[in-house]
Amino acid sequence: MSSAAIAASVAVALAAGWVLGACALPSRPALERFGAGLLALYGAAGLAMLQAPLHISFLAHTWLVLGVSVAGLAAALAWWRPSLRPAGVRALPLAGGAALVALMAIPAWRAPVGSHAVSHQDMQWHEGWIRQLLGGAHAPGGIYAGEPNSYPWLYHSLTAWIAQALPGGVDEALVAVDILGLSRSRPGCGSLRASLAAARRPLRRRRCSWPPAAGSGGSGSTAPRPSST
Repeated sequence: MSSAAIAASVAVALAAGWVLGACALPSRPALERFGAGLLALYGAAGLAMLQAPLHISFLAHTWLVLGVSVAGLAAALAWWRPSLRPAGVRALPLAGGAALVALMAIPAWRAPVGSHAVSHQDMQWHEGWIRQLLGGAHAPGGIYAGEPNSYPWLYHSLTAWIAQALPGGVDEALVAVDILGLSRSRPGCGSLRASLAAARRPLRRRRCSWPPAAGSGGSGSTAPRPSST
């Protein structure tokens, strides 16, 4: 397993995510753009899963996958012309997050994912399904011979895509996908926090406007007024 290939794959995948996020959400903060770009990478792998109902073998062809990847990024840049400057990025949280991801990825970086005892048997299945896609299968096979696939295979599609388009093979791609998954956690938490804060604002406004409206006889009161007769 090549550490240089892993580093190159991770760097290119994260850069592609940044470009796609800048195209998708050009006016949003850097963290949200990055999170959206990483989701776009998973979306592309999801589109590749259409090869199953279409009965084609897109992920089995290295140059086709590479060509679609480069052409897609170039088309997005040409159409949206986003600014790729990481404006608003805070260095300290970024460095802390990167260090945490690096520490968590060290075991996978030092040895193939399938060699770890905790995941050895499970990863045999996953690696086999990924290699089926690389070998020309329209979809991963089932657990039992002759049975259709019933396992969600977005993970396998993304790993196969990275193995074809970026340096290294399946072992390196598995580590790259693990690091992409860890990298999604920080933008995801940031987006969740922003969404919760946005949801609380109208609640605060309603809470502040409630007492005057509820008070009897006050302006805006909905209570019926007594008759003057």
